[in-house]
Amino acid sequence: MNGKWQGGRVVAAPLLKYVLQSGERVVKVDSAGKISQTHFKTLKSFREATLLEAMPLTGRTHQIRVHCTFMGHPIVGDLKYGDSQNRPRLFLHAHKLEIQVPYSPFQLSVSCPLPIEFENYLTYLT
Repeated sequence: MNGKWQGGRVVAAPLLKYVLQSGERVVKVDSAGKISQTHFKTLKSFREATLLEAMPLTGRTHQIRVHCTFMGHPIVGDLKYGDSQNRPRLFLHAHKLEIQVPYSPFQLSVSCPLPIEFENYLTYLT
């Protein structure tokens, strides 16, 4: 995300979905919205950005993106929620996903390395 993360470890801000006249869905922090919480962990700080791990404790539409913007640090490349610079992509990546298998004691865990564009941008920041 852009800038030095100044937020707390857990962001709890209610989210409300809006539909624009164009039909596009957007989400905003609004007291009338649904409860939402995201746990953030700083992995690495750079001069211009911070690499964060985000774990949504609830599952709202665009939750991580909106919570980062709400804290004043939109995700790099997120034109919809606040990054004004034209970047080649949204730098949001699901590195690891864990799901409890229904009706089973097993948990499914899937991981994926960072895309090359993401790696290149981190190298650029260093």
